[in-house]
Amino acid sequence: MRGTSKLIALAGLGLLLMALNPSREYKQTPDLYGMEYKELKIPTPDGATLYGWFFPAPKESKRYIIISDDGEGNMADNLELVSLFQSAGYNVITYDYRGFGKSSDFKIDNRVYIYPQFVKDLEAVIKFSRKRFPTVKFDLYGRGIGAGISIGVACNRNDIVKVIADAPFLKLQDIKQRYMKYKGQEVIIPFGYNKKYEPYYAIEEPPTALKGILVIVGENDKIVGPEDIKKWQKEVKPAKKLVELYVVPGVDNSQTFEKDKDAYFNKIREFLADRD
Repeated sequence: MRGTSKLIALAGLGLLLMALNPSREYKQTPDLYGMEYKELKIPTPDGATLYGWFFPAPKESKRYIIISDDGEGNMADNLELVSLFQSAGYNVITYDYRGFGKSSDFKIDNRVYIYPQFVKDLEAVIKFSRKRFPTVKFDLYGRGIGAGISIGVACNRNDIVKVIADAPFLKLQDIKQRYMKYKGQEVIIPFGYNKKYEPYYAIEEPPTALKGILVIVGENDKIVGPEDIKKWQKEVKPAKKLVELYVVPGVDNSQTFEKDKDAYFNKIREFLADRD
């Protein structure tokens, strides 16, 4: 029993420390909750096909938001957030990166923090969505790696209005160092990741369409915490103007949403209120 317990504990630690942890199986689907949705098959420029879901707003709306996942599980984990954005009058698009859910096969090493192909995936989702809704300007929401990708992509386009970024990376090299320092884990940062998509650098020349970025972090997080965002705002002039910081007290970044869901989404509603 003692040996079994030790193995279970080590297995749990291993899962905790993995950078990426994709799941091909959906532990829940919108059907479970009676949600209206359409399945999407989204092509990428390099030949992959992404699987997604489109959720219409309860009433006719010109507001659209794209949700990018944190690299843990798949898009099925975000259904509660989908319903909250719908309640705020949004049409919602979710998708899985290649190698996740029902999207195209892609070999993923759990030691890798992020793949540059995931930037292409979000770009492909935006392109696909713009073809369907050509007059619409989109908002983006992301958690973890999805938050960093959302900021990077938004700062390199001119059709994104607002971004909600929950626990984004700012510089990939900083992430690598902090995983080693605080988790004892050596994560791999791909050489092919373009610095202009790392949030810290991407915002140096923001597009005119971008009206704001709401960054959400836990007060106690060691990987990306409040002081990192404040430093970014101080060091990079456009960040001071565009970035709004919301600190969730008493938690790390794994619990920002769960700590107080009402307060969390009320802040998002407030941030999106002056979008138009």
